[in-house]
Amino acid sequence: MNDLLEAMRSNDRERICDAIITAGKESRRELRPEIEAHLMNADAQIRAEAIKTLGFYWAIPEHHETARAMLEFDVEEDVREMAALALSAYVDRRAEDLELLLRIVTSDTESEWLRDAVYDTAVVRAGLPRRQLAINTRRVPGFEQKADWKLLARLVETCGELLPPRLRELAALGDGSA
Repeated sequence: MNDLLEAMRSNDRERICDAIITAGKESRRELRPEIEAHLMNADAQIRAEAIKTLGFYWAIPEHHETARAMLEFDVEEDVREMAALALSAYVDRRAEDLELLLRIVTSDTESEWLRDAVYDTAVVRAGLPRRQLAINTRRVPGFEQKADWKLLARLVETCGELLPPRLRELAALGDGSA
């Protein structure tokens, strides 16, 4: 533990990030307070790794709201992407999370890169098992034409949620095979 703790307290971004990732993957929950302190770090990469560990790897209930807030309000897209990933690990409040994810993924004011990153989490939150999701598939450039909107719309309807008008519009335009 001393090596990880020392690394997390260093001034070296790479050491801090590596230590947070290692703690997350090895379930070193005794380091939780140290990782939580990095949620407010000025460095976006460190914040991203902190929410990924606390939310995605560990699904700590108290950080469900933290992930939602970071997805909605953080200025850095890397942090927002990891916050979206963290939301996929929580099984409660699926409808609330899905609403936020759909708002971002269908927005024409968000960047194409972020929308693409959030799409996968939206599909998982709508009911597609993560193991069935193609790993590391990017649909940029051309995200809006390449995304499988019909799949997402079908999943949203299947889980009993109302289809947002913008998602209905996108699903009607194409089948995501561009």
